[in-house]
Amino acid sequence: IDNFVKNLESFNSELMSKDSNNELETVKDIYEKVLKLDLHYILSNWNLKTFDIWEEINSFHFFTFLTQLKALKIGLKYFNKFNDDDTTFGDSLTKVYMDLYHFINEESGFVNYNLNHIVETPSILNQRSGLDAAILIASLLTHDDFDDAIPFDVNDGLILNTLSELIKTMKYLYPINHSKINLNLGVALGRYPEDLYDGVKIDEGNPWFLTTLSASELLFKLIANLYYLKEPLLIDESNQHFYFHNILELNFLKTPSSNYPSGSNSNSIPTLELPYNSIAFNQTVANLFAYGDSFLDVIREHVSNEGSMSEQFNKYNGYMQGAENLTWSYGSFWNCYRWRERALTLIENQ
Repeated sequence: IDNFVKNLESFNSELMSKDSNNELETVKDIYEKVLKLDLHYILSNWNLKTFDIWEEINSFHFFTFLTQLKALKIGLKYFNKFNDDDTTFGDSLTKVYMDLYHFINEESGFVNYNLNHIVETPSILNQRSGLDAAILIASLLTHDDFDDAIPFDVNDGLILNTLSELIKTMKYLYPINHSKINLNLGVALGRYPEDLYDGVKIDEGNPWFLTTLSASELLFKLIANLYYLKEPLLIDESNQHFYFHNILELNFLKTPSSNYPSGSNSNSIPTLELPYNSIAFNQTVANLFAYGDSFLDVIREHVSNEGSMSEQFNKYNGYMQGAENLTWSYGSFWNCYRWRERALTLIENQ
């Protein structure tokens, strides 16, 4: 709804024609009669268990908490914009925002220092690896506007390393990826490694269009983020799993690829600082762009001749299955395309 409002204001459009018989005539009406109800629900229920994005596990989930945090921040924006005199509501928005922020970063278990990635659902870590494409989707959904107040943007080391771990795991998990095991190319990605839903029954999990597209979108958005910040690109202990395994060719390094030691270790991978807009910086961006396109190549291999996309494609033969013409697949494609265009424009203007 916030994105809808932004588009209304961007094109200076009216919500409804003045002669329409509708209760929502202004953006303020949307805030008071729609958004505020949703925000009240979050304030009352944010600390209760919910089902995850895949509608399978009733627990506490990274995706759900991060999107709730973003929603509260948007709510504070409208509260101040319309000078809402409901001070109790405003105070609650601020307090729960701070409580939720603290919970995500300190108490939730989403960040587990024994792992190199974020944990989507800590309560089932003894049953699953914690790896989940929902983590990537959460980052994408909550950072469409370079909002650094919300944690875990696309340039966050844990987000990037989560992507890297998903790629590494699913390269081997899905037979259609095996020809690319030794190549720095995008591969088909599923929801999570332990997935058994094949689109019809509980059998064997497959790659999904929307999860593969999320990897591509994240890479294009990362490029836009790097140019937006206009800062040196630091490749260090926090993100080197992603960069050294997928983006940079550093064959001279003698450290085994399975090690990610700290900078104090004499055998560690050194911290690299690539000055903004330097040759090394721009070459890394070019590598990121090519890597993003390689995930789109995977999509191109599995869509129909007419361009239709289902929910999944079979991990053995690549044929589509699951829900036909899943809207989410197309939405993910257009988001990816939008950020690809933006990244390409930024690269061409350097």
